[in-house]
Amino acid sequence: MTDSLNDFLDPVDTVFNKIYEPEQLGAHIISYQHDFPDISTAELIIIGCNEWRGSSMQPTSTNTVNFIRQELYELFHWHDNIKIADIGNIKKGASLTDTYFALSMMFNELIKLNKRIILIGGSADLTLAMYKVYEMNKALCEAVIIDALIAMNMHSDYQDDKYLIPLLTNEPNYLTNFHHLGMQSFLNRPSIVEMISKMNTDCSRLGELQQNLENFEPVIRNGNFLSFNVRALQQAVILNSSISPNGLNGSESCRLMQFAGMNPNMLLVGLFGFLPNTNDNNMPAKQIAQMLWYFIDGVYNSRVDTDLKNIDNFNHFQFLFSDYQIAFIQSKITGRWWYKMPNKTFVACNYKDYEMASHNEIPNTWIKAFDRIQVAD
Repeated sequence: MTDSLNDFLDPVDTVFNKIYEPEQLGAHIISYQHDFPDISTAELIIIGCNEWRGSSMQPTSTNTVNFIRQELYELFHWHDNIKIADIGNIKKGASLTDTYFALSMMFNELIKLNKRIILIGGSADLTLAMYKVYEMNKALCEAVIIDALIAMNMHSDYQDDKYLIPLLTNEPNYLTNFHHLGMQSFLNRPSIVEMISKMNTDCSRLGELQQNLENFEPVIRNGNFLSFNVRALQQAVILNSSISPNGLNGSESCRLMQFAGMNPNMLLVGLFGFLPNTNDNNMPAKQIAQMLWYFIDGVYNSRVDTDLKNIDNFNHFQFLFSDYQIAFIQSKITGRWWYKMPNKTFVACNYKDYEMASHNEIPNTWIKAFDRIQVAD
């Protein structure tokens, strides 16, 4: 199996073969430099990608990922029980479609080994390779997209501008839910926003997201894969990778990544759209490295809630309505909330949903979750 992974990958540049302080991440990350490493003990797998053929953007550097690695390896390691492997960069295929295929095959093999995967670099159309894993296995999934733009420009020649079209419309389709966070209205055609709102999707504007970030933690907790386009960040944070002076700030983006890490079912995370600039003291790369650090921190803090069926670790609540019974569980350790649905599955929610039910209002999030179950059945 290791040999088959090796076929898809180029090693990490030897520039990272340096001596790091014992407490830095660089001293703890298992990296593929000469021989492919033993990843059996690694929980998180980092993969770099320099595939930009699906985008109109063309970076000046041939290896944009190394700007991020340089900053990530310098950060300090606070989570001793989280083992991380950096297995190098995906080789470009003869065509863009070949790269998608190679990524999806590699993701599939790693998920079978119970690994969680972080893909850094390249353009956001690589999200299609993440979804392909679920399509290959005929497995239902939920997607979370963080982006200032809704990538449904069917008139564009570039897949990066329209990858959501096949993601949402290909049949058979295994997406049970789709959440788009951070959309900036003035950058998107009203017709596209209207179109996506009719496709059983949730689309939240930047203002809604920033008004109360914590309200969106359950959204991310329900997801199976996350595509984070760094153009969702404000220009002051990400410089030439941004498309707007408005957007998420640095701490907000780190918090969202921490939410993703806290979700044990979030198996695939992609950070896309980074364009380095050698005149900025590598600050945008520092930002992305710190977002990765917070994802690791989220993984570290996720383990306390992993067994939702262990009733002793949760408070249980039920509310009876004329047509429905709505059940909640709340972690005694973290205080996080879930619905216990009629089909015995769990759907993340928050205290606001519980409060609505306690005042004899059926939460809209429960209705949407119930409708999805009915469709799936």
